[in-house]
Amino acid sequence: MRYETGEAMLLYQRVRNYLEKQIEKGKPGELLPSEYQLCRSLGVSRVTVRRAIKDLKEEGLILSYQGKGLFVLPQPQLRKKERVIRILFPVYDQPQDWFLLPLLQPIISHFSRHPYRIILAPFSLREISSSRLKDTAGLFWVAPYANQIGYLPRIRETGVPLVVLNRVIEKAGFSYVSTDHVASGKLAGEILISQGHRKVGYVGLIEESQPTVHRLAGLRLALAKEGITLKKNAVISLFLPVSFSRVTESTKKLLIEEKLTSLVVSGGSLLPACLKALRQTGLGLGQEIQVLTFDEAPEVEAETEASLTRIVQPLEEIGQEAVQAMLSLMGGETRPIRKVLSARIYEKEIVMK
Repeated sequence: MRYETGEAMLLYQRVRNYLEKQIEKGKPGELLPSEYQLCRSLGVSRVTVRRAIKDLKEEGLILSYQGKGLFVLPQPQLRKKERVIRILFPVYDQPQDWFLLPLLQPIISHFSRHPYRIILAPFSLREISSSRLKDTAGLFWVAPYANQIGYLPRIRETGVPLVVLNRVIEKAGFSYVSTDHVASGKLAGEILISQGHRKVGYVGLIEESQPTVHRLAGLRLALAKEGITLKKNAVISLFLPVSFSRVTESTKKLLIEEKLTSLVVSGGSLLPACLKALRQTGLGLGQEIQVLTFDEAPEVEAETEASLTRIVQPLEEIGQEAVQAMLSLMGGETRPIRKVLSARIYEKEIVMK
């Protein structure tokens, strides 16, 4: 199967996963949803639905009769364990989001070329139960929240190879591929110091997100090296689910009371709310105040983006390295595989006309 884009690949997997669940729950001869119903309920095109149906027909899982619909075929044997690859992602994200898509694309691209069934699902305790994982050859867990790290030993007890993406797991015995978030925070501090900033603020999901905590630690290290203290009052700690109106109001208060000259926003999704606070306080971006953010800047206008300093993660490379780590573990490697990659300053490409 060939895909035009990574998003097309994920939409295909959404349809396929849905139909496979219906096949597992259904009985031989049971009628499945029509193409129209699948398009409408899953929010995908008819082309995507037909691709998934074609593949499932070729695998002998369903049968279609023109004018009658799709039907479940008798399954002579259960799928083999080595054919299932599971990918868990954060419950507040979608696979086609700017953050997840480049992480997932290398994984799905590799394993879809081999006889594996790929299942994507938001994290839940059910998804890591021993009954759910019994048919799983490998599990990728993308960006678990801080309060979910404690479930890692439960997965290890099942014996399923596990690779965590974009989180540094300090507990022994677990494999991960991640950005070096402490180094990213230090880089942010060094950039702001080089620009002459001394009054720095910080906004992020400190209680929920390990990268936010590590970036803050790195920022503090860089500032402390120059004798600068990041005051407690200059840090906004957010919780999930995020109230973006609260982000705006808290940022406005921070800007006014602390008289900041720079603001570090940990996470592109928080950026629009912080920029709204700047507009409401009348501060000029890149003039009265410098804003530094991490990763992409979704929903930010081009002229605004040009005034931002961005540090981006090597998301696609993390996905590629995670594939290699998983292949090693599935091949019998018993030692944990741990790899951290460096973030970089975003440099906008200049197109010569």
